[in-house]
Amino acid sequence: MLWIASGGAAGAAEGEPAAGGVHLIPALEKGPGAAVLVLDAPRQLDGEAWLAEGTVERSFYGGATGERIPVAWEERARQRPVRFGAGDRVLVALEPLPGYSIWLQRIPDGEKRASTLTIAQDGDAFLRNPSLGGLLVLQHYLALPADRRETPMGVGYLVELAAGAEPALALAAVERLAAMPQLDVSLDESSAKGLVAALLRADAPPELTDALLALVRSAALQKLRPPLEGLAQRDALAPAVVYEALGRIDDALPSALCERLLAARDSAPLRAAGARFATGPAVERLPRLVRSDAAPEVRKAAALRWLAQKGVGGGPELRPALLDSDRDVRMAVMLALAQEGPTAVPALQDVLSAATPEITRELVAALSLAGGPQAQSLLRELAETHPDESVRQLAGVAIGRPLGHRD
Repeated sequence: MLWIASGGAAGAAEGEPAAGGVHLIPALEKGPGAAVLVLDAPRQLDGEAWLAEGTVERSFYGGATGERIPVAWEERARQRPVRFGAGDRVLVALEPLPGYSIWLQRIPDGEKRASTLTIAQDGDAFLRNPSLGGLLVLQHYLALPADRRETPMGVGYLVELAAGAEPALALAAVERLAAMPQLDVSLDESSAKGLVAALLRADAPPELTDALLALVRSAALQKLRPPLEGLAQRDALAPAVVYEALGRIDDALPSALCERLLAARDSAPLRAAGARFATGPAVERLPRLVRSDAAPEVRKAAALRWLAQKGVGGGPELRPALLDSDRDVRMAVMLALAQEGPTAVPALQDVLSAATPEITRELVAALSLAGGPQAQSLLRELAETHPDESVRQLAGVAIGRPLGHRD
């Protein structure tokens, strides 16, 4: 079901042109204009503003094929190249040019200024090289009356985009689905299978997969359970994202399934899923994973799940995670513990004697966040007696001393 054309990445690194796709579908829904344009070479109006004329290839809200439209936008990230070049084919959500005085200076001719449009979402509501399949589905979606876009038909079109359109458009579709307050009600069997297909896209960038998993969790999509369970119950293990999605529906997986995932020696993502949603007897395997699993993502998932299941009473088993060689593991567990408040301080204190200066600085931040008299006492002691100056300085700041304080 993939209709991908070249381009359309959901993100852009510094030094690359802006990628677009930000809030694209809501911008298209608001109108008042949208079109696929083939652009001429842009010309710079001043330090930030650019203008290019485009020929309409396809219009969504009025306008004729072949019509010429001047489009202006700002490039505020000056370390990036200008976002469009001669011959670029882009889907754009268009709106009237702002009436700011700066635009009066940039385009002094009133008639030209009135005919010039700009790109919605501060210039980010565009998609490079939209595929014909994606455009067709999008056009059907936008043709629905506004009050029908959250019905099963509208949801179905958005799911088609999530499963088959270029990643930036797919991500915009998922964003729109996430804004629906009763998505599970409007999700029919076909659309549920379509969302699972979107999760299994081989070309999905991490931000698209993360958005889909967040959608499953936030909307508690029970309709996804049957297709996900069908994949999870096969003899061969499914891709890890299947279990990640299934676990997010109830924040749990059956203990027997977790045991099976934890035994997947060749797949850290599968072990991480088993740890993240462990229940029953599988929970008791988590401390061993915290101590000895080779993959940081598994150690982190196991530690956080152990804390979620056992509370601060399980703190001693988290000692290896608080001293882990991987900073992401340490910081995630410290933050989770600190959010438990003063009751977590003994678990944080327990590792101070074995901590390097780097880890001690992290523990200072965690103790400050946890708060309470015991944390304040420890911070004061660190500020006065720790052999590392950077630790003393940070602990002093944590208890309210001005930077550079000397007794």
